[in-house]
Amino acid sequence: MTLTELHQRLAATPLGASAPLRDLTTAARPDWPELAPTRSAEPAIAAVIAGISGDSTRQTTLLRAGLYLMHDLLDPSHVQSQSMEGDPDADLWHAIMHRREPDYGNSKYWYRHVGDHPVFGQLAALAAPLLTTAGVPGFSSDRWDPYRFVDLCQQAEREQSPRNLAARHVQWIEMSLHLSHCLQGR
Repeated sequence: MTLTELHQRLAATPLGASAPLRDLTTAARPDWPELAPTRSAEPAIAAVIAGISGDSTRQTTLLRAGLYLMHDLLDPSHVQSQSMEGDPDADLWHAIMHRREPDYGNSKYWYRHVGDHPVFGQLAALAAPLLTTAGVPGFSSDRWDPYRFVDLCQQAEREQSPRNLAARHVQWIEMSLHLSHCLQGR
């Protein structure tokens, strides 16, 4: 299943295409999720996500953890990712969730459990130019540094600035890449 197919499945739910689901296939959006959300998505979205199923129990749990997180539903995302503690894909959702909570120290703890995740190479290549353009130095296009990104999110969390917007964009890319990775069943 691709991101486009998943979005089509979400749109085909009883809520229909008018449901306020985030478009998972759009790269450039004016409303990337906040670094630390102050409110959750509509309860109806949680119900739609709870009905999503993958090709296995593992994939279902990972998809739900990611979709909840992408829609600012941190508590149900936490339940899903924590239920698979020790799985690097679940631990990555767990790390991102704590960064968005915001509980930066706990986020770094979970990133240590993740190790060098397969999406980090592509994330580094996509994120470094965005962050550099926003005036954020020190990010390499060759190797992703999740700890540096946690620090950036902590610094930029409540700013109205180019670096906040860039961090939100990178966060969206990070979550989208990881969701795609989970969809491929790796």
